[in-house]
Amino acid sequence: MEINNNVNLTAGMFAFNKAKDVKSHEILSALGMTAETQKAQQEIDETIKQEVAKTTNKGNSLDIQA
Repeated sequence: MEINNNVNLTAGMFAFNKAKDVKSHEILSALGMTAETQKAQQEIDETIKQEVAKTTNKGNSLDIQA
């Protein structure tokens, strides 16, 4: 457990030191891309749900008619 904590601490310090070198506009740009990516993924997921619902509804209505 102690070794794992040391690895995490070292990784955290490395990430912090790298982050200090990054300019604020680069961080904001990366966050913006993340938000856009999340929104796009949500739209894709919603479209998939709608298409699955259409297919499922057609299947159910055909089963009922048969």
